[in-house]
This record gives sequence, C-alpha cells and structure tokens, in this order.
Amino acid sequence: MSESIPVRSFPSYEEAHKASAQLEAENISGKIIKESSGLFFSLLVAKEYSEKAAGLLEDSGFEPPAEKLRAKPVPTDTPHGFPFSRVSATAVRQAMEKKKRGLISKILTLVISLLIFAGAGLLTGSPLNLLMLVLVLLIHETGHWIGMKIFRYNDVQMFFIPGFGAAVSGEAATPSAKHQAIVSLLGPVPGILIGIACIIGYVFSKQQILLRTADMFLLINSFNLLPIYPLDGGRFLEAVLFSRHPKAEIGFKLVTALAIGFIAFQWKSAALGVLAYISIVSLKQVKDVAEVSKQLRAEVPPDRIETHREIPDHWLNRILYELDKKLPENQKSPRGFASAAQTIWNRIHLRHCSARATAGLTLIYLLFLAPYTGILALNKIAASMQQEKNSAPMGQQATDNL
Repeated sequence: MSESIPVRSFPSYEEAHKASAQLEAENISGKIIKESSGLFFSLLVAKEYSEKAAGLLEDSGFEPPAEKLRAKPVPTDTPHGFPFSRVSATAVRQAMEKKKRGLISKILTLVISLLIFAGAGLLTGSPLNLLMLVLVLLIHETGHWIGMKIFRYNDVQMFFIPGFGAAVSGEAATPSAKHQAIVSLLGPVPGILIGIACIIGYVFSKQQILLRTADMFLLINSFNLLPIYPLDGGRFLEAVLFSRHPKAEIGFKLVTALAIGFIAFQWKSAALGVLAYISIVSLKQVKDVAEVSKQLRAEVPPDRIETHREIPDHWLNRILYELDKKLPENQKSPRGFASAAQTIWNRIHLRHCSARATAGLTLIYLLFLAPYTGILALNKIAASMQQEKNSAPMGQQATDNL
C-alpha cells in the first residue's frame, strides 16, 4: 500500500474539501485529516502524486507543519456528521457581517425606536413625565456609550425598547472584564449624581420640579444597579465575579431570572414577565456557551491566544464543531451559530479583573447602590407610619391633628 503524505494544510474543513475536489478532478485521491492540535486540516495524497498535487495546490492553504500529524479522519460520529455539512463557516461569517451596521442605519434605529417608545409612552402617561423619562434614559445610555467609545468598542449603537427602556450595544475589540464592569457603572452612576444634585437644588430653591426630577433619576438608575441580570448591577457582578466560574454564572442568572419573574408578578408587569421567560429559556444556551468557552480556553495558554477581533478560520472551525454538538436544532442556523461563536471567541481571550480592581470596583458599586436601599427603607417606614395612623382610633387621630 502506497504511503500517504501531507501536501497542504488549511484553516477550515471547507477549504481542505475544496482542494480535495480539485485533486479529484485530476484523478488524484486525497484524504483529509485533523492536525494534532485540532485547529486546522491537512490534505494527504499518495507519495507518488505528492509533487503534482503540491504544484496544483501551490496557491491554496499553507505548508503542512513539520511536527508529526495525528492521522485522524475528520469526525463523523456526531448525529449530523461534521458541522459544516449543515452550516458552513462562510454562511456563519456572512451572518456576523450582517450584524454590523453603518452610521446612517444606527441613527435611523435610534430615531425610529425613540418615536415608537414615545408613542407608547403617551398612551399611558403625561407628556411631561415622558419627556423626563426620555431625558433620564438618554443620559443613562449616553454614559454606557461614552464608556464603550473610551474602551474602543466596535459597532456601538443606542436604541429604545417600549416597555423596557433603552439600551446600548457594542462589541469589545479587546475583551476585558474590568472594562465591562466600568461600562456597566457608567450608565447609572452619572444619573445618581444628577439626582443627588437635584435634591440639593430643591433644598435651596423648593422647586417641586427638581424633586420630581431627582426622584426619577435616583429610582431608575439605582434600580438598574440591583444585582439582577440583565440590569447593570447584574452585568457588573458577572464581569467582576462570575465570568471566571461557569457554574456560578449559570446559578446567578437562574436566581436573577426567578427574581425578575417575582417582581413582574408583584408589579403586574407583562414586559418584565416576558423578560423573565426569555432569561429562563436562554439558560441552556448560556450553559453551553460557558462550557465551550472554558473548554477551548483551557486548550491554549492565555499568552498564545490570538486577540484578533475577527475570528480566525481555524478557531471558527473549532468553535463551530463544539457548538454543533450542543446547540438545539432550532438554533442551528447561521445567525444562531454566529451569535454563540462570537460570544465564545470573546470569552476565550477575556482578561479577568485583578483582585485589586475587583475590590475597588465593588466598593464603588456598593457606594452607589446605597441610595436605592435608603429610598426603599424610607418608603417602607413612611408607609408603615401612614398605616399606623390610618388604623388609629378616631379620637386619637383628632388629638394628633390638634
């Protein structure tokens, strides 16, 4: 039996398969194997055809590595064979590109979503309250936006969500847990400071509008600091604490999803109820993504992990192969693979917070969470006093009024 030797190597199975088909057209049979690291593929042919094959594929792929290859056929033991037989890396890459938007598209999204948000708000509240709410949300999200720009996030976009509020999305060029934590704080912290300034202004001017403004700034921004995912407080804790430990992260998100469900029930909020449902349903994917990220991160020393924003072909191939074994059928689309793959890629080379940064940021977080805790306590005391007054005997109430 003739000896087979590698002639070219490729970053993805698709490219290796295309090269193999090119050789088949010249009556040269080839075999695709995975290189020992599992990160790229090599094409083997019979020794007597190696020179001819190398000449035909001179402009394709790259020279095979000098190290010994593990002659392992491309895996076919998954339920649907190799993942690219279902979803190609090219299709996934195209889905990633479609997510990126130009400046005009981002502005249109902001304006249209703001108009829809305002229209829905006018149906349930006064124009003044709506204007104040939009102002609070704009300042809140602008804080996130500035943070993302400072840390060179890509594809940063702001939009409004009727029933929920507003949001800013972006993608870190060099993922850092410390940067994520700071970005999460830059939304609510400026709003809380403005609320405190409004209270001080009210003390000196007695203008009721300042008190109403302070109330809205403090309540909305302090509420966002609660340790509930996906609020800013939950994102902060995920960045500084739970991103290191997948099991703790999943447990945290389960508890917070149940907490959102409880709040939705207490407030009779359909929007929060939908959010709680989505959070619980998405826990399976959260678990899968966390496990694959931890597995792949352990395969390569941190100092050797590429920090490209774009996922290199050999890494995309590796990620998709693992995802194909875990994702449910209804998520096995280019868009589903693209979202999960990008999240995994970011987590693979996420730089965790140092102990000093974690302690300092947590102290700041607790300092700004205190106003909300204080407001809740004062409201509880006031409600209790009012209830006692209402339940007091009529004679006692008359005496109190004198």
